[in-house]
This record gives sequence, C-alpha cells and structure tokens, in this order.
Amino acid sequence: MSGIRGLKRKYKENAKTTLSISSFYDRFTPVMVDFLRKCVLHAIEFQAQQTGRILDAKLKRFKDLVIQDSTIIRLHESLAKIWPAARTKKIAAGVKVSCIVSAVVDSPKSVRTYPERTSEAKILRLGPWLRDRILLIDLGYFKYRSFDRIDSYGGYFVSRLKGNANPLIVGVNQKWRGNSVDVVGKKLRDILPHLKREILDVEVEVEFKRRKYKGKQSTVKRRFRVVCAFNSESGEYHTYLTNIRVDVLSAEDIALLYGARWEIERIFKELKSIYRMDQIPSANPNHGCSVKGICKSILFKHTKITRLVAKLLF
Repeated sequence: MSGIRGLKRKYKENAKTTLSISSFYDRFTPVMVDFLRKCVLHAIEFQAQQTGRILDAKLKRFKDLVIQDSTIIRLHESLAKIWPAARTKKIAAGVKVSCIVSAVVDSPKSVRTYPERTSEAKILRLGPWLRDRILLIDLGYFKYRSFDRIDSYGGYFVSRLKGNANPLIVGVNQKWRGNSVDVVGKKLRDILPHLKREILDVEVEVEFKRRKYKGKQSTVKRRFRVVCAFNSESGEYHTYLTNIRVDVLSAEDIALLYGARWEIERIFKELKSIYRMDQIPSANPNHGCSVKGICKSILFKHTKITRLVAKLLF
C-alpha cells in the first residue's frame, strides 16, 4: 500500500464501492481522526512493551540503542495559518514528524508531530528514561547543555561535532608511533588539517552556560570524548562527540555506530518518494490531522525498520 491513495484503493476493494478522492477525505471526521490516532498510539505502546532482541556483546552494558530524527511534511497552503512553514518566501504549511527508533524494540519507540517551526532542541525530550541507553543524535539537536543533561541522567550519546565547534584537546586516548603531531593543548580545528592519521581519539574540554536558576546562570566546563575518522572518499575527517569511554567502545566502533543513524534518514526519504508521505492535497484541517496519523502508521509498519536494526548490531 503506497500512501494515502493506496489506502483509498484498499477501501474501495473492501467496501466494493467507487469513491472520489474528495469523498474519501470526507470520511476523516474528527471522530475518525481521534480513532486512528488512538490505534497508532496503542500499536506503538504495545510494541514498546514487547521483549526485543538483545544487543551485541560490545553493547551488552547498555539497555538500548535509540535514534531520534525528524522530517517535514508539506501540507496544503491554505493551512498556513494553522501550521505555518518555516524559512519560506511564499505561503506554505507543514508539520514536523519526529521519530525515535529503538534497536531493542525493533521498531519506532515513539512518533510525534509538531508545528514545523518547532526547533529540534525543543523536540528532544530528555529524562530518566535515558539511563544506560545510547542516543544517536543529529546535528539539529547539537547542544552542549543537552549532552550534559544526558550524562546527568546516566545516559550516553554519540553526535556529529558541529562545524563551528572548536574544543580544546586535553588528552589523547589513542597514541600513534613515529612523528605524529602533538595535539594536547591545541584546538581541534587547528590541528585537523595537519594530521596524517586515519583515527584521532582524544579528550576535549568544552564550555557552556547552564539554564538560569533563581535568576543566575552559571558557566560550566565539561570533558567529553571526540573521535575523528578520516573518510577517503571526501578527503575529510568525520568528527563525533560522545561520553562513551574508550574502554567500552573503540574509536572505530563509535564511527560505525553513528553510521547506522543515516539509515533512518533514508527511511524518511523513501517514505516521501514512494509512499508520498509529504503530498497531502487536502485543505481541510481535519484531513491534515488524519493524514498525520496515517503517516505514523506507515512509518510504524515500514519493513526497513527491521533492516535498520540489523545494521545497528555489529
């Protein structure tokens, strides 16, 4: 079944009736929308409670490996006042679909929708649920304060390092023989162009401000781990920030682990190109809500989630 029109065809086959697309959309009343939403939430909650697969031996100390990502679904322009689009020169409407995929549960752990203008930082819900879990984070969620909070909850993270981030190197986790560049005490971006090694595994110090408390805002220094893996195709280093110790996962493991995060982006692209998840022609607000529920169903049932999980396990 490919998208909304595929659902319409199934409806016609089972109901044995001819139906125009506008009449089909009219079936999505507020009551139907609420019913579909509850069905999807029930399915996701049920799946999340099931005993899933066991992580690989390298990851046995962790309870789960989760990936968060989001994508934009474009709506009919007449809905711009209800769901205004972000960064556009013309009138447009859209919603943001956020998904958390669990390697252990073997499916999306949660799927939520937000106004398109909602920042990624506000979508990322941090809390005690992170304890003993690894969260693979996209650049849109990059924030030292968030990483500090994940660590305080007993959780772990792997994120790409932001392009303008230039932390101070305070230690080396992996030493190289020969005439290697001395990196301790130097800024990361200053030494990367001069390196001739495939892997750089170092400890860095970053500085950031915590949230205001009783009118005061403190500046904090934290140490994290940075892994730089040279990519022969691009001729550049892929840089990652994490709080996972070197004795738990090697630099190569960190790079491989984050590589699995790209799979969820491919899933979103396929949902748009094949399932037409981003093509919602209806101008009725109720239809927009119902289609969001259908998009959740498609994402939940998507067979590539299983392939994604397989790649997450070494």
